[in-house]
Amino acid sequence: MRLSPRAGFTLLELMVVLAVAAILAALGLASLQGVGDRTAALGAANDLQSVLNLARARAYERGVDVWVIVYPEGQRDGPSDGGGAYFVYEDRSGQFGAADGGAPDGGLSYAQFAPPSRLRPTAGVAEGVLVEERYLADYSRRAGVHFGVNPALASFSAPFAMDAGTCSFCTGTPARGAIVFSGDGTTRFVDASGALVAERAASLGIVDAAQARAYLFGISAPTSFVGTYGP
Repeated sequence: MRLSPRAGFTLLELMVVLAVAAILAALGLASLQGVGDRTAALGAANDLQSVLNLARARAYERGVDVWVIVYPEGQRDGPSDGGGAYFVYEDRSGQFGAADGGAPDGGLSYAQFAPPSRLRPTAGVAEGVLVEERYLADYSRRAGVHFGVNPALASFSAPFAMDAGTCSFCTGTPARGAIVFSGDGTTRFVDASGALVAERAASLGIVDAAQARAYLFGISAPTSFVGTYGP
């Protein structure tokens, strides 16, 4: 009885198949990375919009100040030389913005707030809580998402009708500022020192490295309305 030869691949055929599969996988990965880069700024903008809206709602529902502290050049290692960072802090005691920088023992104030070393009160102190921390570099280092504006989008349309700014209330070195949503439904803006910035509205901007995708945020002081503008 004669046996038929067993069907299968030769070593050369197997190597060709593996090479083709590797090429297709590389092309697919590059395509996915491209999609990720294109949507990174959009993802960062959507998250910032959600955080601002949730901070406003949290302040109103709980009757406390909720701070959104912005470092336009922040990163995980510190407050400068990065693409930007922001933090949400619920001020349960009403002392976080104390002009003298004071806070209850073990507590934390805006003057003392210093990422990455001081972000939270001492354990067991109930005067406030860090709700959120975000770093724009986490969305895509390749895309270079950061706080900034596209010069072609230099102003807002109604109802804000103001010039666009990376962070219009941020000052100092390293730069920082804060949006403070209040329990009464209003909002105020403070600079790096904690001084009130006399603006009826403020702006933030997010762009990618090529400035091809740019998003603007306008925040109204009297109503706490948050408007988002983008492509």
